[in-house]
Amino acid sequence: MKIIAELYSEEIVKEFGENFLPHELIVVKNVRGIVKKEDGQVALAYYGKMDFHALIGGGVEKGEAVEDAIVREVKEETGFDSKIIDEVGCIFEFRKDREGNNSLIISYCYKLETIGVQGKLQITEHEKEIRFGLRWLSETEALKTLQEDLVSTEKKGKKRERDYLFLSHA
Repeated sequence: MKIIAELYSEEIVKEFGENFLPHELIVVKNVRGIVKKEDGQVALAYYGKMDFHALIGGGVEKGEAVEDAIVREVKEETGFDSKIIDEVGCIFEFRKDREGNNSLIISYCYKLETIGVQGKLQITEHEKEIRFGLRWLSETEALKTLQEDLVSTEKKGKKRERDYLFLSHA
């Protein structure tokens, strides 16, 4: 899978510089999907509490293959079964996690298409708390939406930048 970008949070750059590679580093793997229905519309997750959009995806569970993780996440967040069509790439993000630990987040992105009829969403309690919603947009509208979020949510810029980069490289 090709590497699309390495992203460094401002906090990490201030503390370590652009060549950040501390000895104590927590590695987290996650997946993102550019999920399309038959009509070509792309799924975006919407987090109402924070007012931003993201590609469908989430964390890779211990022992889980990244390909299985994205298919699982698509099922949970869209209600659709899906199949992987292609790889988009991966992005490495160097930043602090919620507990302040130095982290490397490796995000793998795939193109997927939905299969069959939409079932029930399987969102977590946390996703309910942050008011998770599902939006289907044309690819052009989805890219524009992620770009607008990138510009308007400066404090969340690296996360938004990741999804915008993935969709723009698809």
